[in-house]
Amino acid sequence: MKKIYLLLLLSSTFVQAQVAGNALYSNGSSNYTYTNYSSISKIDKILNLTVSGKANVKADAFIAIFALKQTGKNIEETVTLMDNKLKSITQNLSQIPKVETQIDMISLVPLYEYEIEKKVFKKNDYNEVPIGFELCKNIHIKYCNANDIDHIVRKLAEEDIYDLVKVNYFSSKIDSIKRELQSKAEQVLLDKIKHHETVLNTTFNNQQKFIKSNYIDTYPSNSYHAYSAFSSPSLTTKQSSNNNVNQQTKSITRYYNSFSDANFDFVIGQALSEPSIQIIYEITMAIDLELKKNKLDPQEIKVLTPNGDLKTIQL
Repeated sequence: MKKIYLLLLLSSTFVQAQVAGNALYSNGSSNYTYTNYSSISKIDKILNLTVSGKANVKADAFIAIFALKQTGKNIEETVTLMDNKLKSITQNLSQIPKVETQIDMISLVPLYEYEIEKKVFKKNDYNEVPIGFELCKNIHIKYCNANDIDHIVRKLAEEDIYDLVKVNYFSSKIDSIKRELQSKAEQVLLDKIKHHETVLNTTFNNQQKFIKSNYIDTYPSNSYHAYSAFSSPSLTTKQSSNNNVNQQTKSITRYYNSFSDANFDFVIGQALSEPSIQIIYEITMAIDLELKKNKLDPQEIKVLTPNGDLKTIQL
């Protein structure tokens, strides 16, 4: 069998504008790490061709989740106070167009505190005693305009609700965009195969091939990174050991960090200034350069006709 030997010399030059931000102070890592590459394994045997594409998808619906807590001396008081608060919240939110709310029950638990039992000749006892109840609920707020979150936050702040748990992003176009990604990736893969066939002056039609593919969906809630940017003065060992060192609290900055377009063979959808859903599709074909397709031996059957003749039929 004629062996085909391949040697690929890959050289890439990236030119980027020399602009950096304070995030360089942090050594934080991404929630996802993505690398696109084509490789040859066991140089004379396996050729791996990989194509990856990314789609930037603008969300058309959002659900913001806020956490609420209410305490009371007894269950009836606790539930009544929570119901009154939720009623006021839903009335205020109804002033914002196309906003829907849903209440999620989380927990109802008793609260305790320590009561001191003083003793004359023994150590005092600290005994837990019930003092009331704590009711926890989440309110899910669905809205379609990304800018409405500012109005929602203000409305809830009027009720002393500040705990924004998370915001979920949704798009009604996810399925159609995934089909578009797959179709585009398959076409690019075919182009890569033809390119290698041209360079090697051969054909892969009769070679054994293996294929795998995968989707990765990333949402803004998983794409925020954090860092602290500051420069602190240094102290000698003598200075720090003989004196009290009082340090200031350093602020933490969070920012949205999306996948770079440079890591992909193609990108669907323009870059969005707002946080968006990113869908990645990757397809890899492994071509065995030595192993040919198994050719099935011709099969035949014998048929006895009504006339008594024995006839051979090839399958």
